[in-house]
Amino acid sequence: MRKYIRLVRIYAIAAVLVLALWAGVNAQYVQGLRQAALYRSSLAFEETVHAADSLSRALRKSLYATDGAMCASVCGEAYAAACAAESAMAVLPFSTQELEQLSAFLNQAGDYAYTLCGESREGGFSEQELNTLRDFAVRSAEFIGTLRAAQEELNGGELRMDSREQRLRNVGSEPGLPLSARLLDYEAAFAPPSALSYDGKYSREERPAEGYLTEEEMQQAAAAFLGVAPEELEKVYEYEGLEGRRCFRCGDIFLCVSRSGVESMSQTRLVSEALLSEEEARAAAEDFLKERGYNDLTLRELRTAGAVAAMRFARTEGDAVWLDNDLSIAIALDDGSVHSFNAADFREQKSGVSFSLDEEQAREALPEAFEPESSRQVILTSAGGRDRGCYEFIGSGQGGERVSIYVDAETGEEYRILVE
Repeated sequence: MRKYIRLVRIYAIAAVLVLALWAGVNAQYVQGLRQAALYRSSLAFEETVHAADSLSRALRKSLYATDGAMCASVCGEAYAAACAAESAMAVLPFSTQELEQLSAFLNQAGDYAYTLCGESREGGFSEQELNTLRDFAVRSAEFIGTLRAAQEELNGGELRMDSREQRLRNVGSEPGLPLSARLLDYEAAFAPPSALSYDGKYSREERPAEGYLTEEEMQQAAAAFLGVAPEELEKVYEYEGLEGRRCFRCGDIFLCVSRSGVESMSQTRLVSEALLSEEEARAAAEDFLKERGYNDLTLRELRTAGAVAAMRFARTEGDAVWLDNDLSIAIALDDGSVHSFNAADFREQKSGVSFSLDEEQAREALPEAFEPESSRQVILTSAGGRDRGCYEFIGSGQGGERVSIYVDAETGEEYRILVE
């Protein structure tokens, strides 16, 4: 019995020693992870401060720029700094979704500067653009002032860096106010710039919806789209918002309908084998679109994925192909049925563009070494939602790559370049 008790004690002591050794090693490992995380977080905050300071200096310099080259230069600096600040903020060890006003300010300031890079290359900034840049500069100076103060308090110990580590409740937290709390206080008092009107991503003009269907008319439109009776449709769910989208189900088919009409359709069944060719699938897609009133379309893309042929059709106006106004459709290659359809971003309204220059005049903007193999009239939509008529010239680049150059049909200047 004594021998048994002695063995139990020996094993217990050995277990305690192993557990203590294991705890010590893991404590050192955890401490190393904490130090590495703190270093990364501190570096991200330093990069945020540096980028925000660069943005503030670039915006201040823009107030003294007069010629187009200098205006474009300082706008490029501001855009790069805004992108860097936004990227650095995203790495901070707390959720930046609560700092939506500050993130929106950085995004809009960078996007506005990016837009002015091209628009100010000739005559510099207009008086209205200068006033907007001045407004951005004032808010940017306030932002960097807050970041500098937080940086000093962080180095002095009044603030502490946040941590993503989930600690037990009885462990407690480190002393000091977290950095996220200080930024949230500034966020609450931050006044964002007023709504801007410019040709950029964050000033995209919302186009009015075409028509306004009632609840009953939406279900009737969905039924007509499928060629079934309205009572055969089952309402699955509805979306919040002004569009009032509704989702209906008929067998294994789902339809999404807005106040403007049917936007998308999809099947849940699996397509096992391909019995149709791409030409037959294209013909089935074109017949389906014509039957539902989608006319004046041209095929932009056709690719086969397994037993499904996916196509994208762009709208045409006269001889011009509207490249940024298209819809997608996929045909099942076993029976030729529509596997999916999406026209949520398709527009029926006229673009209103004009082609003041002919193709020969537009060719003068091309580089001397570039010889286009094909050309056509196209319509492009800018990031701000404004439509523009252009001539598309496609050819081989210096390295054999496919190059597409788009020339504005009103100004005769290059508008967009794509290199594939």
